[in-house]
Amino acid sequence: MKIGIVTLPLHNNYGGYLQNYALQVVLKKLGHDSITLNQRLRKESLKEYINTILKPNIKTLFLSLVGKSGNRTFVRLHGNKLHYKLWDRPLYFFDKYIVHTEPLNPNKGFKNVCVKYQLDALLAGSDQVWRPRYVENLSTNYLAFGNKNNVKKISYAASFGTDQWEYDEKDTKACRDYVKDFSLVTVREKSAVSMCLEHFGIEAYQVLDPTMLLEKEDYVKIVEAEKEPESKGNLFCYILDNSPSKSGLVEKVASELGLTPFYVNIGESTIHYSKSYILSNVERFKNPSVTKWLRGFMDANMVIADSFHAVAFSIVFNKPFWVIGNKTRGLSRFYSILELFHLENRLLDEFEISNTFEWNQPIDWDDVNRIRNDWKVESLAILRKGLNNE
Repeated sequence: MKIGIVTLPLHNNYGGYLQNYALQVVLKKLGHDSITLNQRLRKESLKEYINTILKPNIKTLFLSLVGKSGNRTFVRLHGNKLHYKLWDRPLYFFDKYIVHTEPLNPNKGFKNVCVKYQLDALLAGSDQVWRPRYVENLSTNYLAFGNKNNVKKISYAASFGTDQWEYDEKDTKACRDYVKDFSLVTVREKSAVSMCLEHFGIEAYQVLDPTMLLEKEDYVKIVEAEKEPESKGNLFCYILDNSPSKSGLVEKVASELGLTPFYVNIGESTIHYSKSYILSNVERFKNPSVTKWLRGFMDANMVIADSFHAVAFSIVFNKPFWVIGNKTRGLSRFYSILELFHLENRLLDEFEISNTFEWNQPIDWDDVNRIRNDWKVESLAILRKGLNNE
């Protein structure tokens, strides 16, 4: 069977690349071919543009006129061409390790895609593929474009990203109708099972994120094939939304445990710099490769992060970790994966850490690995049955 995968546009998200890669590997092991239907980067809406660009610039201009601008600078919008230049290292991984189409417009580029690529089935997932704030066209991510092509539709580990319902009444009704055409609905978070029942009236099954269906050796093989050099430290830090308090926390852990922190983060934000300055200092803004991010888990004695997939890979690599709650991006994803593995105590509030906190608290990896193996077997069985109509 040939399967078309619909996921979020892959750009500034290491977990996004790797869940897509892992899913293709798993489908191949199950005897299927797959191709990722490569959505273009989402364009900002007028409202987002106003909030991101115009509002801060108007405020900066006003403060400049009254002599109170301080260190404020104007925000700049550079467009996707520069974005792709700064993300060429992760995009190398996408082009080499993931089978994908040319960039498709989610509003009209999917119209004849099932015929063009001779698809027998469509799969939505994984990651926050059903979170409206990250999606340009919900009907595409609910596979509505396949209605006239008699293709099987399923989801694998689809995520709403939060346990709060973010759809308006119109989108809820539309997506409820779309999902009725699915022969199988699986979701990533426990809360999503209840949300599917309450808002769509369907039964959904919780499964593991695709990245957790592979083993550590599968990822090490890629790192070694790309000859990724050893990391310069042993306290791996992956912080999506850095802050003085998070930096202070990292320094505290490093000092108390005698570790050397190293970061593998996305490049510095470009919004306050001119395009000419960015291009003259391109290494400052460039983003590390996917294999450099993976190498971080290989070399770490401990991981500190505020990312769902950093938790997932810490578990796969059996690395002690602490995850800082990322409220703006949604906490339910953390609660779900940590509860699943009995690791709720690894979730931190950056503002509520006592001076006597025990950073060396052990993890029962035998228990964690047993749970992952059980869920892996069950997740693969559900996926196999959904694909084969068993």
